[in-house]
Amino acid sequence: MQDANCDHWSRIFGGWKALGFVLGGAPRWRRWGAPANTNLRTLHDHPVAPRSARRIFRAPALRESPFARFSSPRMSLSAEPLDAADAGLPHVYDEEAITAYWSARPAEVARRLVEITSTLVPFVVSVAAASAWPGAGADEAQMRARAARLRELLTALGPTFIKIGQWLAVRPDLVGPATMQELQQLHDAVPPFPTAVAMRMIEQQLGCPLSQVFVGISAEPLAAASLGQVYQARLATNPRQMVAVKVQRPDMLRHVSLDLYCIRRLAGTAQRVQNLFTANRTDFVALFRQWARGMYLELDYVNEGHNAGRFERLLRSALRDEPAERRALPIQVPRVFFEYTSRKVLTTEWIVGTKLADAAPAEVARLVHVGVECFLRQLLQTGFFHADPHPGNLMATRDGRLAVLDYGLMAEIEPRQMDSMVASIIHLANRDFDAVFDDFIALQFLPDTPAVQQNRARVVSVLGAILNQALEGGGAKSIDFRSLSSDLAAVTFEFPFSIPPYFALIIRALGVLEGIALKADPQFKMVMQALPFVSRRVMTAAGADNPLLQRALREILYGNGTRLKLNRLRTLIGSSQGHLTRGEAFVDFDTPPEGMDPEAIRSALAFVFGREDGRVLRQMLVQEIVDGADALLSPGVRTADIDKLETLRELLQLLQEYAPALVSSVLSDRSIPTAAGWPQLLQPPQAATLGVWGQVAPQAAEMARQVAGRLAERFMQRAFAQWRFPSPEEDERKDWRWHR
Repeated sequence: MQDANCDHWSRIFGGWKALGFVLGGAPRWRRWGAPANTNLRTLHDHPVAPRSARRIFRAPALRESPFARFSSPRMSLSAEPLDAADAGLPHVYDEEAITAYWSARPAEVARRLVEITSTLVPFVVSVAAASAWPGAGADEAQMRARAARLRELLTALGPTFIKIGQWLAVRPDLVGPATMQELQQLHDAVPPFPTAVAMRMIEQQLGCPLSQVFVGISAEPLAAASLGQVYQARLATNPRQMVAVKVQRPDMLRHVSLDLYCIRRLAGTAQRVQNLFTANRTDFVALFRQWARGMYLELDYVNEGHNAGRFERLLRSALRDEPAERRALPIQVPRVFFEYTSRKVLTTEWIVGTKLADAAPAEVARLVHVGVECFLRQLLQTGFFHADPHPGNLMATRDGRLAVLDYGLMAEIEPRQMDSMVASIIHLANRDFDAVFDDFIALQFLPDTPAVQQNRARVVSVLGAILNQALEGGGAKSIDFRSLSSDLAAVTFEFPFSIPPYFALIIRALGVLEGIALKADPQFKMVMQALPFVSRRVMTAAGADNPLLQRALREILYGNGTRLKLNRLRTLIGSSQGHLTRGEAFVDFDTPPEGMDPEAIRSALAFVFGREDGRVLRQMLVQEIVDGADALLSPGVRTADIDKLETLRELLQLLQEYAPALVSSVLSDRSIPTAAGWPQLLQPPQAATLGVWGQVAPQAAEMARQVAGRLAERFMQRAFAQWRFPSPEEDERKDWRWHR
């Protein structure tokens, strides 16, 4: 059987996908780790003769860990500053400055390019050959072996390529399931570098002896990643405060900048190959730059600390207008101690808990729901989101909260893109693929060019065929971002689709959350988990003079027609409170949830009628009531009035369903009075009950006033239309009678 992964890799080999940094081959040692007994400054700041270069960079066996050199106790502890080799390199990603720096060092660049290509090209060729020959397919075991080989090769090339592997682990449009599963292991089990080097780094970065800052620091790191490792300690000024101290691996800026320089040169070549041989117009140079900026920023721990603070502030601000029960911050963000933080040392509050993926299934299900809503709030409301929520960065705390760690890689999206994503969900639910086409342009999946517009009908037809199958194939549980992106990738060779850089990060984040949830609950439905927040977002943003989401709200309630669909209103109100229809559709707005309890109904009514944000929805309802009442009170019923009367009947039925919940809220804590119980009935209602009535009553009274005013206006217009002014002939007749 043809290897399914081969198809993906062959596409990769055919376009940008020919980039060597994606795949791997023969083992080679690389420059990012210092050999034993080698001074780091000497290794990187002084020219190396060819013979000594061969001695230093002799390739070890692949079975030797690429981090073994950093793990060696013999690593030099010279008094030279560990960051001296950074001189001349920018501290933020500056392509021109990096190019100028490494263009002056052609020998080092050539060695690294040879190292990369000699490692990767053989593997690329073998995969391409396997996909080119029909009989050369691999079985599942061979696919897994090839994926494991890829992981080993990326690890052997050092931190930059480990980060690329982690990025590919959530890019279904580039790799297959087996490869994705294997690459996800790159997050774990990274060997540490010597603690003595880390302690020296702390002292040099903070400018004082270790004992003046921390006490009881752990003898060994408790976690190690590709860019740094973490120790547990207590603050010397407050021994009761336990902290996590993250220390960057030595000389990372130099190693990373060299790799980025090499990869940028390969990316430009791959871009030209893609444009020459395919219709795909993914801007791989832009993708690389987006990723490179994030990679570079991850090396600045001060920036990471500020990201954490901004992340928490924006979330708290977004929650300020929520009902009281939703205002508490649903996640824990570790406090950053900036007085003990530098570019290469980060000190944060120690979080006590377990990895979310290792928690009990019930706890995972609950916290994943928290994580999904939190991420959607970042994505669709604040516009500043955590772009690297891999399993190691998500923890279940002892007090039952979700802790989010590691704010090195963050991303921002524009308000227009946030609104377009919400609108696209509505258009998908309505199967309005013509509108989805416009969403794809707004989201930068398609360019807005005359050529694309000329092929609009054909693109819409292809989108409809792919998305219709996805939307109906087993319901929302079958809609995952990996399979959907993979299907869309199949048409990128015919149409100029591209994956915008920001959306690649979104896919990564959603894919991680979905993967954790599916391990605990195979029936997990990402779209259904997102629907409550999307429903509330549509209703509240539509009330904030947002034309795009006002149109999306109307599309939900009216579908593709002109009549208000009360079932859709029930679904919208119910889903906003977390009551969902467990059907087989992607999002079934036409099937309202059943069994909403009185408390949920009261919350829904308070959300719709008790907030200024709900005014657009209330205005729609007022218009429908006025149209229905006007048709009912008119002398004759026209054909066009039948729908209005039916809508009015359904609105009254909905009111009849929801009204008892408000009435029961007054009497819920009171028994039917006996002679001795009358005084109890006369007592005032509870504060919570008065709160609901207090929120609903003013807006309901305002709606009643608007209905009465508009009906009176229509009656006056009808009266004036029936009372005609006399014609000129009638005026002359009256004048003649008067003269006689």
